[in-house]
Amino acid sequence: MPVPATVKTTVLTMLYIVGILMVYPLLSYYLGLGRLLPAFPNQVYIHVYCSGPLLIIVGFLLFFVYRQRFPGSVFFLIGILCIAAVLYEVREGW
Repeated sequence: MPVPATVKTTVLTMLYIVGILMVYPLLSYYLGLGRLLPAFPNQVYIHVYCSGPLLIIVGFLLFFVYRQRFPGSVFFLIGILCIAAVLYEVREGW
């Protein structure tokens, strides 16, 4: 039984919203915007560390399931770069 178009559109919209919400903590952390940093510093670190894997998952879903090639590859590459940056920071901190 095929899935209705409204369900696919709703899920696709939710994936875009999740992707954008996961990019915001990365931008605020790495660009030093400072909007989230004074309030909950530990929460910001958790958001930054969780954003990479979630962006990779969103990128895979957009790329393979919904055939959104460009946004899927952008979210995937941002997730890979985020994980690489976190690993670099952890390595430099030791």
